[in-house]
Amino acid sequence: MKNLLFFCLFGLSITGCDCWKGAHGIVMDNHTKKPLDSVLVKSYINTIDLSNFTYEMETDSTGEYFGTTGNTGICKDLVMVFSKEAYQEYKIINPQSDTIWMEKK
Repeated sequence: MKNLLFFCLFGLSITGCDCWKGAHGIVMDNHTKKPLDSVLVKSYINTIDLSNFTYEMETDSTGEYFGTTGNTGICKDLVMVFSKEAYQEYKIINPQSDTIWMEKK
């Protein structure tokens, strides 16, 4: 009985140590209302700092993006930066919406 209790408590303790945050959706031009391709999307944990960098991608012709913190152990913020030449850089913490609207400079 003690062994069963130990394994149950141990199992609960290790399952509580995982935390991933992620986001995915579409990047759109605020004026044309069309998807934006070639938007550089970078993901960070908590702050925009090279030591906190986790993932980078470029959107395709459909404007699709995704980002993640990876497994951080305890939950931390997902910070995402969207950039494209001729557009204002867009930064967001823990995106709730699946659509990111970018504006030209």
